[in-house]
Amino acid sequence: MNNILQWNVHGLQANRQDLNILLSDFNPTLVSLQETFLKHNKSTAFKNYSSYSLLRVLAHTSWGADQETLLHLYRSLIQSKLDYGCIVYGSARGSCLQMLDPIQNHALRLCLGAYRASPASSLCVQANEPRSILGGKNFHSSIA
Repeated sequence: MNNILQWNVHGLQANRQDLNILLSDFNPTLVSLQETFLKHNKSTAFKNYSSYSLLRVLAHTSWGADQETLLHLYRSLIQSKLDYGCIVYGSARGSCLQMLDPIQNHALRLCLGAYRASPASSLCVQANEPRSILGGKNFHSSIA
């Protein structure tokens, strides 16, 4: 019979001895580890992020690019990076995934020229983008 070991590690180095004991006791054929150790004071800072800088410059109200061009840039520069990591979204904690929401929301606000108080759901509808939170998980995917 095949033994499968699945464990939410929460700090691999800190729990390495426990993992070695589990491996020696159960001798699993498959080991699935989910690393969830993330500092709680992590914040998503966008000030030095080049894609946001480009959007911010091009979204200038008096001489900036139009909304359609900005949304194309958003999809190619920011949404593509979110989509690239979507494979691991299924195994990540919801609280870690919620840290991705401000990335999408901030970029859409820049593209649409919306106020900071605008609800994220209305931004997604106006930009024809899928809502970032689906069932407690973030699955970012583009609408073809």
